[in-house]
Amino acid sequence: SQAGVGNTFLFTARFGLHDEQKPLHATATHLPGLRVLVVDDNASARDIFLAMLGSLRFEAAAVGGGMEALQELKRAGQEGRPYGLVLVDWLMPQLDGIQTIRRIHADAELPAAPVCMMVTAYSREDLLKEVAQAQVSIAGLMVKPVSPSTLCDSIMKVFGKHIGRELRRQQRVAGHRDAEKALAGAVLLLVEDNEVNCELALEILSAAGIRVDVARHGGEAVEMVAQTAYDGVLMDCQMPVMDGFEATRRIRAAGHAALPVIAMTANAMSGDRDKCLAAGMNDHIAKPIDVGQLFTTLARWVTPSMPAGAAGCEAAQPASEVPDVAGIDVAGALARVDGNVGLLRKMLTWFRTRQAGTAAEIRAALDAGDREAAVRLAHTLKGLAAGIGANRLAEPARQIEQALGSGGEPPDGSLDAMERLLAEVIAAIGRAVPDVGETAAAAGETCEAGALGEALREFAVLLADDDPAAAEQVGRIAALLRSRAAEGDVRRLVAAVESFAFDDALALVRTVAAGLDVELG
Repeated sequence: SQAGVGNTFLFTARFGLHDEQKPLHATATHLPGLRVLVVDDNASARDIFLAMLGSLRFEAAAVGGGMEALQELKRAGQEGRPYGLVLVDWLMPQLDGIQTIRRIHADAELPAAPVCMMVTAYSREDLLKEVAQAQVSIAGLMVKPVSPSTLCDSIMKVFGKHIGRELRRQQRVAGHRDAEKALAGAVLLLVEDNEVNCELALEILSAAGIRVDVARHGGEAVEMVAQTAYDGVLMDCQMPVMDGFEATRRIRAAGHAALPVIAMTANAMSGDRDKCLAAGMNDHIAKPIDVGQLFTTLARWVTPSMPAGAAGCEAAQPASEVPDVAGIDVAGALARVDGNVGLLRKMLTWFRTRQAGTAAEIRAALDAGDREAAVRLAHTLKGLAAGIGANRLAEPARQIEQALGSGGEPPDGSLDAMERLLAEVIAAIGRAVPDVGETAAAAGETCEAGALGEALREFAVLLADDDPAAAEQVGRIAALLRSRAAEGDVRRLVAAVESFAFDDALALVRTVAAGLDVELG
């Protein structure tokens, strides 16, 4: 390429057709009774707008010019069915769009002037300049070509509704559902040292039909990548033994230049993202994990080498009612797990059972002079607290992590505040989300020996096949075993399944079955 000359690039793109049109949202139900008039001298443009408005379920009509628009507005008003919105093209013969809107606003025969928006295929800036010079009031402006989503959002915005935001949220959900289905069959390596974060990611990914191997630190990840052809790697950044940055550099140096490596870190600052990219990572996912962001980011980089059907990728159905936990932003936490109530309840239980002693562990690490361990414990607590919506608890944990990590001391009172808030959160979770075994006992579920044997046999098959459905069945199995097996065995079984340690769980089931004289076959 030469300065001032440049290059010319030619390419050919061939696009197929979707098998079916995605359904559009029933926008008109949010603005009942709104009638729309399209004013455009171009017949094709009128037809396009009428089709889009019809698909959005608005009652709409079209005319070819400004004078016709005035007549139609008067007629509709006299019939008691006035138009609430007029979409007016800018450049038209006889009366242009600006003149048409001025006459609409000045017409005394109209009982109420409709809301007027302008549409143009020309310069937005030139049109706005003319509108300002003419001192004409317009409610909004759209530039052709106008898509259905742009039309929908513009109408919602003009009428002061927040529905456009909700529709975009629904579109984002639909987008990550598509991404989730596209990833079915992928084989990923999850590199994560924190047990709860690991369990959460396994739960989400396995439910989407993704096979996941786990490495507990970067050194282990480097070895596993050398042995297995993964479709992608989810790489935590802060880990003992070897962090994610060094692990990624070694993976790239070993010849895996095309392997997608996605960073997962609780640090969401732009500088941290740049550090991830500099180490050779492809992208960045912030913790606490947001399910939508996880799938859309993965789908951007990962292509399954052996795609599977998407049968297992439907949205998880809530297992029970949403828990009301004092002091916790349950709504925010639920949004991050895509509305999966069952998964949220598991996260709360994991937090309660595994983080209760964190404050004492941090104090012990500091007393022993192990600042690195204290930083790691505070970092983990900060991330997990944010993940379940315990934002007040996450803040002192963040302060302690930051202070210790920079070589200083925790701010005065921060350890005490963290310990107090942690105890409050643990107690609140205990009240709102009882232990699985306790819930099962309260339900008082019993069964005959034959039915118990059948349930255990089906459960053992799920465990032997590493089927994630075992996690959905463990509550029922715990209820059936509650009055028949040792309390410790039931608790260990639940913990093993929720940790996806299916081999350990299967061994426990076999032990319990033998003690109950149940043949598993």
